Amino acid sequence: MGQLTKLGYACNDGGPISSPGPEPDAVTKESAVCTAPQSAGPYALVAIVGEGKNGKVVELSIKGDVLPDTAENRTLFTMGVAKVFAVALRDEGAGQNGGSWAKVHIVELEPGNDVDVVLRQVSFQAARLPNASYFIVVRASTAS
Repeated sequence: MGQLTKLGYACNDGGPISSPGPEPDAVTKESAVCTAPQSAGPYALVAIVGEGKNGKVVELSIKGDVLPDTAENRTLFTMGVAKVFAVALRDEGAGQNGGSWAKVHIVELEPGNDVDVVLRQVSFQAARLPNASYFIVVRASTAS
């Protein structure tokens, strides 16, 4: 998450997950919780890095809100998401492809809808909750 701090994000150590799933790659600990700086734009964005039992990063979650909810501000939010993907994912190509996907598809999400894709064996899932908040999860794909 060092790259996020270079973008002005404030990162703190996360804590253990109280009820991790039984899967071998289940998130057992939030290793870092990073919050976008206010200067990033008219949105709140929190990136959460999930570690598995083996100490490796297995998931990146992003929670966000756009205030006020306008088309222009949604575009700025998805540009912020694309930057997080570009610096937080080990596979640079997946980060760039995920960022391009976000700019096209996440920006268009209406409340209550979701969208997903697998790019370079990385799964990107995004939902716009009924309250208009965003929840995005990135994981290594288990699809064959």
